[in-house]
Parts: sequence; structure tokens; C-alpha cells
Amino acid sequence: MFSLQSTKLTPSWIGVTLWVVAISCGFLLIPWYFWSSDQQLLLLFTYLVFLVVLLALTFARPAKCIGIDLEGAFLMHNQSREVLQFVRINSLQLIAKKVPDESYSAKHTFWRLLWPVFVVIYRDQLSSEDYDALRSYAAQQMLSRSAGHS
Repeated sequence: MFSLQSTKLTPSWIGVTLWVVAISCGFLLIPWYFWSSDQQLLLLFTYLVFLVVLLALTFARPAKCIGIDLEGAFLMHNQSREVLQFVRINSLQLIAKKVPDESYSAKHTFWRLLWPVFVVIYRDQLSSEDYDALRSYAAQQMLSRSAGHS
């Protein structure tokens, strides 16, 4: 039986770094030699403003809490509890799909089927013991689901 008290997820430097690198690569692929220096400076300024806004939003968001109880893994955010179903596990990140509860209308369920909501939990968001416990639970959940027991 796995048990993890509700633990606060801290902002992830791994996630921030991955997004900054991805966005930077996109800007580097723009053909600089076709643009005037004014356009290059405007693009660089726009990129820096976007980067500052991204960092501010990342660290100013209200904290989410994650835990494991008898009903499974859950994510607490703004006083709402969302059940998680893990879909990918590795030593760097856990990817989980939010499972809609019965109170959702048919419209919300239809859109969740077309575009499910995922949560990425990086290893630097939790302590190493909590991340290991969550990763073990996720592996067990995926194995039992693949065996047809869930």
C-alpha cells in the first residue's frame, strides 16, 4: 500500500529550462540575415519580455499539492481534487492524465476525450523520497492497468 501525504509541488527549474531552450531554438531558426537590425532588436526585446512573463507566471502561480491515498494519486489545486492516471514514467519526469469525475457534464467529457489534460511532474518539484514513492506508485498503476486489473 502506497501512502504519500499531500506534498506541495515547487516550481521546476528543469521544466523552465526545457521551455526556455525550446523557445530559444525557435527564435534562432528565424533567418537573421534577412532582417534589418531594427527588426532583430524588436524580436529580441519581444523574446525577453515573453521570457520574463513566462518566469513570472511560473513562480507566481498558486502551489499545487500532490498525494496518494486509498483512491489513488490526486492533485489538489484551488480547493479542488483531481484524480491522476499515470501514462509515462522515467527518472526525470512523471506524466499523468487528469481523470474527470462523475460531476462533469457530457460536453466536458467529450472535450476531455478529444484533448485530455496532462500534468508533468519533474523530479525537482518534490523531495527525492516523495518522488521515488510517487514513481513507484505510478509504475504499479501502469502495470496493473496494462494487465487489465484497473
